[in-house]
Amino acid sequence: MGRLQIKSKWKSRFLSKQITPWLYQLMRGTKPIPVYQNQIRIIETFKTSVKILDQNENILIFPDGKGETNTVFNNISQFKTGFIYLAKHYWKQSRKAVRFIPVSINPQLPSVSLGESITYNPENNYNDEKIRISEFLMQQIDSLYYPPSATLKFQSGSPGISGNGV
Repeated sequence: MGRLQIKSKWKSRFLSKQITPWLYQLMRGTKPIPVYQNQIRIIETFKTSVKILDQNENILIFPDGKGETNTVFNNISQFKTGFIYLAKHYWKQSRKAVRFIPVSINPQLPSVSLGESITYNPENNYNDEKIRISEFLMQQIDSLYYPPSATLKFQSGSPGISGNGV
């Protein structure tokens, strides 16, 4: 699947006006949570996320950074680890551990694959836990990127957070 390029300004504007209402409705239906990086408003992101997790809902997070190449895994960018703080924050408020489920989206196949989950462990040192979770998720997503199929495993109980790496 390639990138759509429209060189004519008027065609681009016309297409944008046609697509924008549809995209707006699509995004409203997904109930997106804004992430305010490097700002005090990040507290809003955490409060909203905790509220959703309290309702036993899942959150889809895209933790990979833009253009920051990972030296170990070729198919994904280096993860930003702020999403793991959400698990720590949620544990402090609810005494429930968040489960992370890696999701790999490969537009070349095309395929969407789910990997093995990993659960936040509040007993571990937070910095060690950040490394443990992010490295596990990156490894899972990297291994899922090329296979045409994956075994799906779903567990009930604790809310989960899914992540994507491309």
